[in-house]
Amino acid sequence: MLAQTYQDWELILVDDGSTDASMRVADTFGAACPGKVTCLTHPGHANRGQLASRVLGARHARAGVVALLDQDDVWEPGYLEGHLRLWEDARPRGAALSYGPAREWFPTSRGGHWGTVQDMPSDAPRVFGAGELLEVFLDTKYRTSPCPSCALVAREVFDGVGRFEVSAYRTPFEDQFLWWYAAARWPVAVHPHVWVRYRRHPRSALTRWTASRRRAMQSELAFLRIITEYLIEEHPGHPLVRAGRLQAHTQVLAERVETYRANTGARLREVLRDHLPVEVYGGLRTFWSFARGAWRPRKRTGRG
Repeated sequence: MLAQTYQDWELILVDDGSTDASMRVADTFGAACPGKVTCLTHPGHANRGQLASRVLGARHARAGVVALLDQDDVWEPGYLEGHLRLWEDARPRGAALSYGPAREWFPTSRGGHWGTVQDMPSDAPRVFGAGELLEVFLDTKYRTSPCPSCALVAREVFDGVGRFEVSAYRTPFEDQFLWWYAAARWPVAVHPHVWVRYRRHPRSALTRWTASRRRAMQSELAFLRIITEYLIEEHPGHPLVRAGRLQAHTQVLAERVETYRANTGARLREVLRDHLPVEVYGGLRTFWSFARGAWRPRKRTGRG
């Protein structure tokens, strides 16, 4: 934050039930920047999850727009200045969410190399109408939905999204509830500027969740069922609901989950993945792949 070229900001730090020295570090930082830093925690120092923490922080914000920043991502120095300039242009057109692409960053790898730049909707940059991006999110398997650290969100969005806090808790789809809720109700501005480094490392929460195919599918299924119910209730005329696409997609995914459950080998892999260190499990997978290839009988060819 201190490196941003735009300095008229308020920093709200939300402690989500940490068990280390995070709050002491936050309080020290707050004391060094009086009037600019607010430190919050949930009642009873509880762990409530990402969505609940974002809602808590937004409700204490003095400004009408909230810029999200996860603890392991990095903004380039001109991020706030550039994105707020775009926000001022999009806001009069009704936009309540604005975002752009993140670039993958692997700081723990040799040389700290860069990865790919996130895909954006095909006809961006522009301001999309309310509800227009939901089909894009679904068709691209959420790849074009916002990275939290790339998003500016109108404060009023957080007044209603709290309805999903309990359902979203501790799933890899926590932020999808926020994006789908905002994109269903308000226009969304999408820009092409790469101003954010999205940190990737093998022990991140998202990596751990998506490493388990069963848990990832179950989490997506739970998300789709809840968001479908919400859209049917609040936006029954949306094309995804009216044409039955969302309901059909949910049914197909439910069938895949059941098929996966019945697969003994898949269940064994899930148990090993959940209980072995990452390095040990990776070594076993490599050995098994090699052994399976070495022991596979060669196809015999006849002679005429």
